[in-house]
Amino acid sequence: MSLLDGNPVPQGWYVDKTGPSLVDATVTCELAGAKLELRNADNVAVYAWVTDGTPYIIEDIAPGWYTLVEVEAPDGYVTAAPIAIEVKDISTLQSFSMYDEDTELKVRKVDAQTKESVAGVTLQIYHANADGSRGAKYGGTIVTSLEDYVLRGIPVGNYLLVEEKASTGYAVADPVAFEVKNTASTQTVVMYDPGIRVEISKKDITTHEEIAGAQLKIWTTNAAGNKDKIYASWTTDGTPYMIEKMPAGKYILEESVAAGESHPLSMWHMSR
Repeated sequence: MSLLDGNPVPQGWYVDKTGPSLVDATVTCELAGAKLELRNADNVAVYAWVTDGTPYIIEDIAPGWYTLVEVEAPDGYVTAAPIAIEVKDISTLQSFSMYDEDTELKVRKVDAQTKESVAGVTLQIYHANADGSRGAKYGGTIVTSLEDYVLRGIPVGNYLLVEEKASTGYAVADPVAFEVKNTASTQTVVMYDPGIRVEISKKDITTHEEIAGAQLKIWTTNAAGNKDKIYASWTTDGTPYMIEKMPAGKYILEESVAAGESHPLSMWHMSR
C-alpha cells in the first residue's frame, strides 16, 4: 500500500491535473473541469473522466505505454499537448501530471492616424452570439492607459470589443469582433480610434467661393446654450480651416469681423 494525502491507496497510479494559478503564475493548483482520456497503444480510450480538482486514481492497470489526452480544457485554459506515459510493473504508486497554461489576451487602443496608444477610453468585452451579434458581458469595464491591458484566463471563443466611451477629441469606434484561440501564445486585439475632424469654410453666398480676411471664433456653450469660452479663433485665408480632435459637444461659430462690407457679422450654432 502507498500513501496519498496520508491515506492508504491500493497499488496503481494517479493522474494529477494542474495549471498556473491565475493569481501567481509560479504557483500550481489543481484544476477541475478538464476532460481527459487515457488511451492505449491502439489509440483507444481505456479510461475517461472529468477532473474535480483532486488526483484521479486508477487501480490494477496493465503495465505498458499510454497516451494522456486532454479532450477539453477548463474555461480560460489552453488544451495541453498529449503526453506519453509508461506504467511500469512495480509495486509503488506511480504519478503523472499534465499542466495547462492559461490564455493571455492584450487589448490595445490606438489613434487611427498616428497608431499611438490612446488613454482614457472605456471599453467592454461581450460574448459574440452565433450570428455575430452582441451577447452577455464578459468581465468588467476596461479603462485604457498607454500600456496594453492584459487579460489572463479568458475562455476560448468569439467576442466583441465595444467602446463605451471615447477619449476627448475622438469619435466612438465601431465594435471589433475577435476570437480567443486555443493557444498559449499571447493574443492581441487592437481597436483604432478616429479623431474628430471639423472643417469650417467661409464662403460668398452668391459665388460659393472661399473668402479671405474674415475673423471667426468658435465658442463652447453652457447649459443654457449661450456662449461660454472661446475654443478657437482665426482669420480666414481663402481655404477651409481644419480642427483635429475637437471634443464632441455643442458650439457657436461667430464671425466677429467681416472680410468686407458685403459680408455682415453672423453667428451660427454648431454641434459635434
